This record gives sequence, C-alpha cells and structure tokens, in this order.
Amino acid sequence: MLKLIKMDLYRMFHTKAFYIIWIILGVAVIFSTTMSKEDYQYMQEEAAKGSWKAFQKGI
Repeated sequence: MLKLIKMDLYRMFHTKAFYIIWIILGVAVIFSTTMSKEDYQYMQEEAAKGSWKAFQKGI
C-alpha cells in the first residue's frame, strides 16, 4: 500500500502539468502582491495629499 502511494506521488510530481500549475500559481502570487503594494502606496499618497476623505466618498 505504501508503495502505491509513493508511486502516485512520484508520478504526480514528475508531470509537466504539475510544473505548469506551479508556474501559473507563482505568477498569480507575484501579480497579486505587486498590485496590493501599488494600491497601498497610492492610498498613502492620497492620504498625504489630504484628499483621503474625498477618495472615500468616491469624488
């Protein structure tokens, strides 16, 4: 039974699809982190300008 589990895990980790999924996941994580960082910086700049209340109201 243990050999069957090892065999399935070995097959799973040595397929092209597994690596493609990991690459797509990594790109998504980097994209999400970058967008969050840029959004945070934008909000900091708006707060420094004093237009944060206008930003919250949607003006």
